[in-house]
Amino acid sequence: MSYFFQFTGKILKKLIASFYQPEDRFVTFAYPNVNPYNEFSDIGTMTAFNKTAVDQKKFEIACPNFSGMADIESVSSVLTSKSSKSTWNVYEKNGDSRSYVGDSMGLAFLLAKINCSMQVKKKYLDQSIWCTGQPALKGNVPFLSDVSPNEFDIKLKAFIADSESKLFLIPKANMNPVLTDLCYNKKIRLITPHKLLRTTLTKYKTVVLVNGNELTKLVNVIFKMSWEQSAKKAVFTLFYISIALFFIVNLFWYNSQIKSTYRKYCTQIMDYFIKKEIRPDIIIDGMTFLWIPGGCYEMGCNTSTGYDCSTFESYMHTVCVKGFWMGKTEISQKNWLDVMGYNPSTFQTGNLNLPVESVSWLEIDKFINILNSRPETKYSFRLPSEAEWEFACTDCGSKTISKKIESSGTTYPVCKYNHSGLCDMTGNVLEMCSDTFQKGAYENHSLNNPVIQMSGSDIVLRGADFSMPENFSPCRHRSYAHKNESTSNIGFRLILEEK
Repeated sequence: MSYFFQFTGKILKKLIASFYQPEDRFVTFAYPNVNPYNEFSDIGTMTAFNKTAVDQKKFEIACPNFSGMADIESVSSVLTSKSSKSTWNVYEKNGDSRSYVGDSMGLAFLLAKINCSMQVKKKYLDQSIWCTGQPALKGNVPFLSDVSPNEFDIKLKAFIADSESKLFLIPKANMNPVLTDLCYNKKIRLITPHKLLRTTLTKYKTVVLVNGNELTKLVNVIFKMSWEQSAKKAVFTLFYISIALFFIVNLFWYNSQIKSTYRKYCTQIMDYFIKKEIRPDIIIDGMTFLWIPGGCYEMGCNTSTGYDCSTFESYMHTVCVKGFWMGKTEISQKNWLDVMGYNPSTFQTGNLNLPVESVSWLEIDKFINILNSRPETKYSFRLPSEAEWEFACTDCGSKTISKKIESSGTTYPVCKYNHSGLCDMTGNVLEMCSDTFQKGAYENHSLNNPVIQMSGSDIVLRGADFSMPENFSPCRHRSYAHKNESTSNIGFRLILEEK
């Protein structure tokens, strides 16, 4: 929004400045004169002066007498937005046009006439601009006609030889390959009216090649806009900016509404069609897996519930997950011993129903790879994503889960406190997930089945352990461990999938 006000300020500043432009607009429009013998004789000049300041001894009101004079008046009325001020007129040096021969005067007179009502841009002030060409109207469009080829060659060579003049406006139709090569050899720049807009008049001479239909563009390049034109442009610019801002604001508003509606109906649809699904338990190698119907829920820790929430778990956002098979219990020491052949746990009491712990993510990965390499099973195993884990821990997954952390000072046999539904989601050991830990992971979650798997070395831990304070929300709590870390409060449970 600040850019809008800055841009608007610049427009208004230019608009106000146009009301107070100085009256100094001195520039000479010169037309080269060729005598009846096809020889360059001299240049005549057309200049816009305030009649109260003109030197009457040197200048007189220009009254050129040539066949295209009526066309000049018509073209001038089209190109200028207002009539010339009564105190300004076109002047020439005494006697200039009386000896004039040729067809160069038209463009010079037209530009001087326009200069009576419009100021030239700053870089053209105090310049002597050479001109040749005959303006006319084609339909209602200003047009610049070419001039006699023989006379044009003489005029161009005279411009090249002149030591002071820097700019020559010519019809492009008059240029030919021979004259183009001549200009290049003499280091004369050949440019278009559009390029003249960004060209600095330096020591190099410049020839502007004007297409027949580019007369309006040439005028816009040389002259400043009148205050009426500035006002009109400012009004139209502000109008289009207002329209653009209106659509941008509405786009953001509609986007937020669509996103909200999409999440709302996604939740309703998934709740209706998926959560109704009931499937029997699957038991493989002593591990029981329960079907968790998919659905949508609000993921994150809500501080209004009275629990302590860290900054990287308090971002509430809607998440939808597909249905999945989740281990009823954490992997026990017996499950681990049957597959790996050893027991790494710190708490070894002889009761193999205690959860396996003191296992790192790398060791868990080996355990899963061995299970998945068995050819006789049609299932595969993996760690849950933290979105799946939290969904299963909340009421979306099972209404039998206790929301109270079971603090005991040591691990205890799996399913000691819960015999139906998922066991030990709120106690015993922290559980490894498949996500790489990021503090801002929630802000990067997609709506459907989000999982963050990056190149980091820290892995997400979910749930609560046997020694955690009760002021945490066990289903919303997030922590992490290094891939190589193995401590007595870290275990895991598995997700089952069909191959």
